[in-house]
Amino acid sequence: MTLSSPKSVVGLNTIVTPATSNSSGNLSVGPSNESVPLALANTGYTFDALLVGAGTDLDIDLADCDSTGTTAFTTGVAQVETATVVAGSGATSNGVLTLTVTAAGMTGSPKAILVALTTTTHTTATLIAAACAVALNANTAYAALFTATSAGATVITTRKATATYTVGVTSVPTYAANDATLNLAIAAGLGVSAAASSADTTAGVLTAGAYAVDADGEDFEGVTLVAIATDKVGGLLIKNKAASLAAITLTSAATLVDLEVQPSGSFQLTAKNCDQPIEALTIEPVSTALIQVTVLGATS
Repeated sequence: MTLSSPKSVVGLNTIVTPATSNSSGNLSVGPSNESVPLALANTGYTFDALLVGAGTDLDIDLADCDSTGTTAFTTGVAQVETATVVAGSGATSNGVLTLTVTAAGMTGSPKAILVALTTTTHTTATLIAAACAVALNANTAYAALFTATSAGATVITTRKATATYTVGVTSVPTYAANDATLNLAIAAGLGVSAAASSADTTAGVLTAGAYAVDADGEDFEGVTLVAIATDKVGGLLIKNKAASLAAITLTSAATLVDLEVQPSGSFQLTAKNCDQPIEALTIEPVSTALIQVTVLGATS
């Protein structure tokens, strides 16, 4: 890997308009943006990482992008609950079938959701199950957390991802922990038998840990990094992206202690002569954070 024109761009400024009487014009306050050449820099790396959960640590050796010691990533699993419609003759009269959904965090739980049935349309349990899925998805409180589908006579409730983040070029969904209270009850009536309890088909698994597949000791081209020499960091930029839910904290071996960086914020260090000492760095999220780390330096 050969670097061309390595640099750090720094600046902090604003335009000020005087507000006193008989004043006009604008003033520039603060240093203008400056491009600082890092002529001695000959290596570097960058990566995105998703940090999920307040107990997550991303440990980075700034010299070679090694992340040994980082909290392992648990992908998470979407919870699935299944209820079965029993109606041997389909709907035997016109009217409304009541479903009751119980779920932690759902507005109005337990929530009654009504399904309109007719004898001419809903002639089988399969058709009734399909109508149940449509009614569930049409309910705002239910749809905020779940997606309903049907397969034969079963009504399937699947927990939606709590969020989906783009990490590099990969979409990474996050999932909630298993909700032991989740239930879809079907009331008796209109030719449908009562089913008070649904089946726990797939347990939900909470997404947690650090997803940082590119913090692997390799450069931009996938080649093992030649480590930045001691005291030879030229630039460090850590961005807490806008998609983050809360701040991150930065802690190094000797210099930084729980320095907070808010969402859409950044921490930047520039050493024109590539003479900044190297320290191991730990990045911790307050809850869930999407971050970007970029480092440039000299190997000797």
